[in-house]
Amino acid sequence: MKTSFNFLIVLFFVSVVYTYAQEQTKSTKVGLGTSLFNLNESFDNLFFYNNSSPVFVSLLINKKYRIETILNLSIIDNKEDRILKSRGSITFGFDFLKPLNDKVNIYFGPKIGYNTNETKLFNAHIGGEYFFYKSWSISNEIGLNYLTTYENYLQTTSSIILRFYF
Repeated sequence: MKTSFNFLIVLFFVSVVYTYAQEQTKSTKVGLGTSLFNLNESFDNLFFYNNSSPVFVSLLINKKYRIETILNLSIIDNKEDRILKSRGSITFGFDFLKPLNDKVNIYFGPKIGYNTNETKLFNAHIGGEYFFYKSWSISNEIGLNYLTTYENYLQTTSSIILRFYF
């Protein structure tokens, strides 16, 4: 299972690079963002244990598709044990965008991810994105996570995401 999951991640990276190389035009934009309200975006099975805000790195292609990497990292200084601990997650997403007008998109798609607890994430989500000033957008997203470790979990997730495209 671990080998097949690693293969999926490598395949995703290859497809991102290939798509980027094929679609490198004026209609391709790179975006950076963060979540203003993150409800369990690190997909821990312990609710609210990791409350750091994720960083979104996006590739917007022809206003029809978005490929996104979501990174989350926490560094914990445990003074009792004199140990510096780190926790994090990485998630890859692919969104299909449906523009409603020049300022509003509806989007949906899958995400896959992995965290330092060896939890694997499979997500389906839907959201709306509003471009409120030139390259700035705000999104509201809801989703359903399927998490697998030594047990399987099903949970909901929601986010308010602020992005800047350049």
